[in-house]
Amino acid sequence: MNFWLSYILIAILGTVGVYYGTQPLWQALGHPLSSPAPAMATTGVRTSDPTLAPKGSVIRPATSIARPTPTPSPDVGPAATPAPSADNTTRPGDAAAPATTTESKPPDATTPGNSPYPAPAPGCTAWGLTLASASYYSLSGENRGKLPGGTIMDIDEGRNSSKGDMSLGRVERNNAMLGPYLVANADLVRFNVPRSEVPVENIATLKQYYFLKGTLDQRLTDLKQQAVGANPFAAAYGEAVQKYNEFGTREKQLVTKRDAASGAERMRLMDQLREMIPENQRLLRAVNESKEKYNKWKAANPAAATPDLASDPQALELKKQLAALEPQVKEIVK
Repeated sequence: MNFWLSYILIAILGTVGVYYGTQPLWQALGHPLSSPAPAMATTGVRTSDPTLAPKGSVIRPATSIARPTPTPSPDVGPAATPAPSADNTTRPGDAAAPATTTESKPPDATTPGNSPYPAPAPGCTAWGLTLASASYYSLSGENRGKLPGGTIMDIDEGRNSSKGDMSLGRVERNNAMLGPYLVANADLVRFNVPRSEVPVENIATLKQYYFLKGTLDQRLTDLKQQAVGANPFAAAYGEAVQKYNEFGTREKQLVTKRDAASGAERMRLMDQLREMIPENQRLLRAVNESKEKYNKWKAANPAAATPDLASDPQALELKKQLAALEPQVKEIVK
């Protein structure tokens, strides 16, 4: 037992002696001595444990802490403050988040983005409104129907046609700008500015005014038609005029074909036109006879044949609304 105890003590003492005895030798050979493990305060040391970074150090953890990007509520003006880091400290070298603010203001009723009307057609430098009910046409000249008064048109350019000067562009239909179509300049009030530059309230005033104007024109037309319909000879007169006009259309088409033909075909068309002369005379007599009867009854019944345009309640109300809007319209259109 004494032997083993003596052996262990000698081994320990020998190891200590070798360690401390060889340090001068290692230093003499130029090898640095290792520092004790706990000494980690040297600036610039990298570590994966953020708790070992000394206070005030520029060391960053190898795994950064993700910071959520704030999404400000649209109801809040200033942007939300970014969430602090996990250790609730500001690290040197971290760039400060810019203080972004979003100014909150009520919607501007004059901005095109808030317009209740279809967006302006791109590229149009002029626009207009129908003065009353107006026909619109395809580029080939086909009548596509009627537009009510106050219908918006974004104008691309002007065109000359057999129907007079026209505007080419897109028209307001079913809450969209559709086209291109042609509308007679005589049926439009036109403005040589893009519609996007016009305050929405001005467009609303003009639309309302010209819609009422178109409604009044239609009401007066209806009253006149009612007075015509009271004449017992009106239907016969209208039918006679229609047949005569249709005959005239056929005759005109044959004349065009005759002028373009030659030889036997031209002679055939000339004979056909001569044969139509008696029919032309018969249809013209029917028109004149029905017209005479119509006018006699109209003269004998002035009260029934004259529309009551001055005292019609609907027409009077429309005129009152138009009168109230006229000062505003003059300010806009001047």
